Amino acid sequence: MPAVFVPHVGRGISVDPEECIQWLEDSDTALATLVKQLVP
Repeated sequence: MPAVFVPHVGRGISVDPEECIQWLEDSDTALATLVKQLVP
């Protein structure tokens, strides 16, 4: 994951955390799968 992506994710979560959580739950992208594995 490019380092520049991390601050953008942080800003997105602070702006609309519910949308980010819903995307993570609904998504089957490689990034979402990785995050799901990292977060209990």
